Amino acid sequence: MFNPDGSVRHQYFGGPYDNTGRCNDCDRLDANQVLQLQPKYKRTTISSVASFDITPEQHLYAEGTYSHVDVTKSGQPAFGSGASAYTITRDNAYMTPSLAAVMDANNLKSIKVARFDLDAGLRGEDTKRNTTRGVIGANGVITGDWEYDTSLVYGWTDETRHNLNNRIRDRFNASIDAVKDTNGNIVCRSTLNPNSVNPNAGGVLDPIALGGGCVPTSIFGAGAINPKAAQWFNTTTTTTSRLTQFVGGGTVTNNNLFQMPFEAGAASLATGVEFRRESSRQITDPLDVAGLTFLNAIPPSSGAYNVKEGYIETAMPLLSGRPFAQNLTFDAAARFSDYSTIGHTKAWRWGLDWAIDGNIRLRGTVSSAVRAPNIGELFGGQSQNYFTITDPCSVKQLKNAPNQAVRTANCQLLGIPAGWTSTNTATIGGISGSNPNLKPEQGRTWTGGLVFTPEFLPGFGLTLDYWNIKLTDAISAPSGSDIANHCVDSTTGINNVYCTNALRGPDHELNFINSINQNISALSTSGIDLGTYYSHEVGAGKLGLNLDVTKVIAYTEHPFQDDPSNTVQYNGTTTLSGAFPKWKGSLRATYSLNSWLFNWNMRYFSSMLRVSNESYESNPYQTTPIRAGAGFFNDAKASYTFGKSGWQAYAGITNVFDRDPPVNLFGSGASSGIYDAIGRAYYAGFNYNF
Repeated sequence: MFNPDGSVRHQYFGGPYDNTGRCNDCDRLDANQVLQLQPKYKRTTISSVASFDITPEQHLYAEGTYSHVDVTKSGQPAFGSGASAYTITRDNAYMTPSLAAVMDANNLKSIKVARFDLDAGLRGEDTKRNTTRGVIGANGVITGDWEYDTSLVYGWTDETRHNLNNRIRDRFNASIDAVKDTNGNIVCRSTLNPNSVNPNAGGVLDPIALGGGCVPTSIFGAGAINPKAAQWFNTTTTTTSRLTQFVGGGTVTNNNLFQMPFEAGAASLATGVEFRRESSRQITDPLDVAGLTFLNAIPPSSGAYNVKEGYIETAMPLLSGRPFAQNLTFDAAARFSDYSTIGHTKAWRWGLDWAIDGNIRLRGTVSSAVRAPNIGELFGGQSQNYFTITDPCSVKQLKNAPNQAVRTANCQLLGIPAGWTSTNTATIGGISGSNPNLKPEQGRTWTGGLVFTPEFLPGFGLTLDYWNIKLTDAISAPSGSDIANHCVDSTTGINNVYCTNALRGPDHELNFINSINQNISALSTSGIDLGTYYSHEVGAGKLGLNLDVTKVIAYTEHPFQDDPSNTVQYNGTTTLSGAFPKWKGSLRATYSLNSWLFNWNMRYFSSMLRVSNESYESNPYQTTPIRAGAGFFNDAKASYTFGKSGWQAYAGITNVFDRDPPVNLFGSGASSGIYDAIGRAYYAGFNYNF
């Protein structure tokens, strides 16, 4: 360890350890110190609509929208660790006597320095996004009960992203390789000899990247980096992109197509066609393309696709005004698509709605859906990436597997000897990004429920629905940890796509991760939704209550969709894959009184494990605390409308009781974004409608 003055001392490891080998009170890096809870965000939106009646039955309309969004966020600084730690040679000009003595005593010509470069500045992004969208259309009566609606839509989004404090690697390598010239001045070695081999680059530095004017710096101790050096080796790189979309289509409807038998009522029909084209283009900064920055190598990318679709929907009343059948309606829909990328797809739905009387209505649907890969998943580009992975085959990690015997056997099949311990502390290189060879996702859903609107209690209603969703060929880019873990946790051995994407070197260490989008998994989930509402006059005003509750029965991922026995039960957990509480609920209360409107919203979700259910069953003591507490948040708002002037004033409080997230969760990211990150906050403003 380096002291602020550049002298050295032993790193402290004397604190208590948990059963996974983590030290709780030692000299260690706390990356959370630079965590940004919420980025700086500005948005300006202008919308307009217009219509013109050609005749009472023929209409033209137009819409226009412009939105400007400016987001600035900061993240971790650049760093060096493990295999990427910085190499410092014995002749470094900033060598302190204490460090020199240690190196000489151990006959070392160079050392590795792991460092979190806070003093070089935080990296960040300043993103400006402009979206423009226009619509022109016409609707009206064709003849009789036949009506039409046709429109053209065109829109585009231009984005400019400035990557702030993006380190030029060769400049940094030159800056920290400092020596003294013949006059005793501290200079960069590359200044004295441009053809010298840099110990961190492993070769001669790129003269284009250097650009002249090297500024040397020390890295020994917190605050050691020279601000002038940081200004020299940091830069702002810029990436621009454009997304476009064109949609043209039309719909024909008839709500009185023909009369159904038994005086059930009129059948209805809607049918239409649509053509859609989307394109994307990204132009990456030349420094990033060449891989000369800390941001990794990011190539430019572009792509486009189009789709032609036709659809038909119908609703047919079967019974009406009969005992135990106040109304019975069958509805069905079908959509046929032809994508330039994935070919033909089809989706369908049918359902039944049965109103027994004025109090109870039963309903149910069965549907088959298709989700085509979007343009980003197909053509967003692949880029160099680095992954932080705790090796699942390291001996201390075997017991954390869903099935320790399976993981142990698979690690041995990979050629890893028993008792092996990973010594790698660096991030692992690889690639991530798009895949132009993706297939569509396939989904199957069925729901069933009831609606209760008792005639004896006006203003009250209750809905209760069961839902079941299954998804196959799911598109996902699994994390580096998921790839490494699923490789050796497969019950069918190591001949799987995850092991293909997690490569190891002769020393058995992971050395390359391929994390591009793939159709590799499946998902199944089911649950129950309960909704109630009630409104009634209270005093001189009106009170409204809305309660929505969801009970998730199961949320199961199948990492290998060809191996249904290999599952991950996410229900009731919060991990890097996201937050999945078993219970969620919200209660909204409103009270209106003349020009006043008062709102109180409550949000609740149940506690969750911080690890997967399988991992918890294998080792319930692997982290402390093992559970993240339940969330309960309240928001309040009041508004006043000034007659018919169009003006409204409002004010409110979010997180009224200032509830914090659980320990070591910060209300940001997939695992903890469900919690509130800011705490109690106040706001006020005006609305004007014209």
